[in-house]
Amino acid sequence: MPAAVAVCVTLSKPSNRLAAVVLAAGNSVRLGQPKQQVKLHGTALLRRAAQLALPVAGQVIVVLGTQHREQQKLIHDLPVDVVVNQNPSAGLGASIACGVQQLNGKPDGVLLLLVDQYRLNANHIESLAGRWHSEPEQITAAGFAGTHGPPVIFPSRYFARLSELQGNGAKPLLTGQALTSVPIPEAEINLNTPQDLIDLRRFEQTAN
Repeated sequence: MPAAVAVCVTLSKPSNRLAAVVLAAGNSVRLGQPKQQVKLHGTALLRRAAQLALPVAGQVIVVLGTQHREQQKLIHDLPVDVVVNQNPSAGLGASIACGVQQLNGKPDGVLLLLVDQYRLNANHIESLAGRWHSEPEQITAAGFAGTHGPPVIFPSRYFARLSELQGNGAKPLLTGQALTSVPIPEAEINLNTPQDLIDLRRFEQTAN
């Protein structure tokens, strides 16, 4: 009887390389305290956002603002690169530009993630990344409340435009574009006002 022959199959990671930019430079004027340092289940939102990005991205860039010295301590032990937007009042677009300009290794796409989308979890980010890997030439964006927005993955052909953004962000790049939509209703929720902080605490009490 012939000996059994082993069949070996190598399971490799997706070949498309993804980077991530965590947008955390805002001054939290409406909230009245740095949202980056607000904790959910004992973890600062800044650290939590970086931890969501790390499993799916080969490079994670965290864009901080004027309080970067204090906030960098929250992620000092994580394998992320920190970039400082010296003028966060210029808008979210300027922070996106700061982050994208620091990408290295020619990734095939970049994930843009807001620091204050506190209802997002690892499953949401992994689902978004998985869909992008299946269609890496398409923008892949969270769908919520009849629109699309972050978290969003842009393929590399958008990098030049992202690196020149100013103002309110990348929303104009989504308008009229064919994109892959991933339903993530939780992405609609942000932390901007004292009432939002009350809602976060309520969520904290009910979420696992």
